[in-house]
Amino acid sequence: MNRTCIWLGPIGTAIIYVGLSMAGLAVAPSPDAPVEFYTGNRHAIRVGMVVAMFGGALYGPWLAMLARAFKLADRGRSGFANYQIVFGVFLMIATLVPFYLLEVAVFRPGASPDVVQAFVDAAWIMVLGFVYAPSRPSC
Repeated sequence: MNRTCIWLGPIGTAIIYVGLSMAGLAVAPSPDAPVEFYTGNRHAIRVGMVVAMFGGALYGPWLAMLARAFKLADRGRSGFANYQIVFGVFLMIATLVPFYLLEVAVFRPGASPDVVQAFVDAAWIMVLGFVYAPSRPSC
């Protein structure tokens, strides 16, 4: 069981990449990409995001096993296992929420392009914002 949980991290990463590829998002599109990119690929993005969310959920057992390994290594005397659990949960949230936002962006076929763009921007800022947003000049 331990080996299975340890392998779920790399397998989850591969499944996330497959889902992003299915959605046409393996390489992040330009921030200036038109909304039609998302509204024209609704079905592919929906299916791809569900696959990517499944891959992201596989991080849970992997991170729990890492926390268990920390706890066994320090014999319960250190707080590193607790930090691993807390930051593991944060990693799962940070991984899954952008996929949820992209799923919501393409959910309703009649949604306003401004609403779709707002959800898409929120998702990509969560994924790339820490690196990309400060380097982007404001209008």
